[in-house]
Amino acid sequence: MQHVFFITGNDHSSDLPYPECFKDYDVYDRNWASFCWKKFKEPLTSNLIIIHQLQFDVVILLFILPILLKKTVWVIWGGDLYDYLTYKSSYRQKVSFLLKKFIVKRIPYVVARTPDFKLLQKWYGSKAEHLIVEPFYTSGEYDTALLHIRENTTSPLKITLGNSATETNRHMAALDLLSKYKNENLQIYIPLSYGDPEYAKTVATKAKEIFGDKVVVLDQFMPPEEYNKHLSEMDIGIFNHNRQQALGNIAYLLASGAKIYLNNDSPLWEIYDEMKFHIHSINTIQGMSYNNFSYLDQEELAENSKMAKIIYSEKHGVECWTRVFNLAKNNKKILK
Repeated sequence: MQHVFFITGNDHSSDLPYPECFKDYDVYDRNWASFCWKKFKEPLTSNLIIIHQLQFDVVILLFILPILLKKTVWVIWGGDLYDYLTYKSSYRQKVSFLLKKFIVKRIPYVVARTPDFKLLQKWYGSKAEHLIVEPFYTSGEYDTALLHIRENTTSPLKITLGNSATETNRHMAALDLLSKYKNENLQIYIPLSYGDPEYAKTVATKAKEIFGDKVVVLDQFMPPEEYNKHLSEMDIGIFNHNRQQALGNIAYLLASGAKIYLNNDSPLWEIYDEMKFHIHSINTIQGMSYNNFSYLDQEELAENSKMAKIIYSEKHGVECWTRVFNLAKNNKKILK
């Protein structure tokens, strides 16, 4: 079975790695009107439509062409679900939200992590069939991640904090928690290469005020291989997000044997706890000595690495997506 991927709204889409079964895709810009004019027959004659980023222009498309709804799969990345919490009270925002809610309730299939699917049911009253795909996409880079073992304890403990310059990373609270260790032998890396530039400046300023030259701000995009190599050198990953985010970073850190701290009030905690990974709560850092904070249980980390390389393998990803693509067979009957 062949599939065509229409990638929109991602400046780096042409550089994204896909396994061979995902190679047949076309790239279109963010303008969905342009997409429809150029490939109008594709969505109408297809047996399945898989949508990433349920933005307003996509909602409009589904509203204008309701025939598409019965064969739509929505892959929830995070931001397109959690905008429920950020809608403003203006008339335009209210109308757009009501329209989105109308469409979302009628989407029959949803690919999502369990905590996000629960929120979808709670916020939108969705009755969709829940499909679990893990990972969403992979080129097999997790399989080859080298297990990092910190043998030289005289070198700085390497910590990566967050994944982007977005407030949902909650860098400020995390920096406050870590400030008690500012005199210890550590190096903190903060990826801020995309997101809100002003927020990035605020985070960088506060981090340097507390930790000085022990902070390295990553404000430029790195090629995937270079970034993965960087992650594989980390001892600890800290992610204080309040929504699903940074899953690729966390997956690679688990595969390479880093100790992971997550906020246990976050959907991220439920995601990794459900998969039985050994993870640690950010909320315990306040009462934790530096020795306990920095302790790396090699047996625990090796178990995480082994499990991550199975769950995030190309083989497992293909098996999951095959189940999604098989929905197309059922839709052939529905659409006749």
